[in-house]
Amino acid sequence: MAKLTQEFDSSNYDEGDGDFAPMPAGWYRGKIEESDIKPTNAGTGKYVWLQIRIVGPTHANRVVFDQINVVNPSETAMQIGRRQLANLARAVGVPRFDDTAQLHGKVFEVKLKINRSQEYGDKNQVAAYRAVNDMLEDTSFSGGGTGSAQPQTQPQPSGSFSDDEIPF
Repeated sequence: MAKLTQEFDSSNYDEGDGDFAPMPAGWYRGKIEESDIKPTNAGTGKYVWLQIRIVGPTHANRVVFDQINVVNPSETAMQIGRRQLANLARAVGVPRFDDTAQLHGKVFEVKLKINRSQEYGDKNQVAAYRAVNDMLEDTSFSGGGTGSAQPQTQPQPSGSFSDDEIPF
């Protein structure tokens, strides 16, 4: 049993639509609201846990989560995770950081795909991050655009990313 510090009144809250169906695969704008560094289930590594709120152009206020592997006994898994974290850092315009809170509140684009599972049901999975490019109306952006611009890839920054730059 858990005693609340004050009475809870459910009449103060609407029922919501209860729609937790995955969003269509595609690019959305989002921002990180919460983050943490957590141990893996096996206890042999660590991952960066992210709560990302979608801000548009469709599905505003929906939330997705990501887990980015940063310490792992598998060198390959660790390199993939650190590359994902580097892409996120560049997308939010914070190429160097020592606290994941520095990534919060900055709008970026997140590519979602649908992970199909009969056991757990379909859910969104983060596939990629990129910086917002307001100069180009990307018709591959989820929700579509009305322009006729062809989707273009983001130019990649020059230089290499070093594992020494991640404080894990």
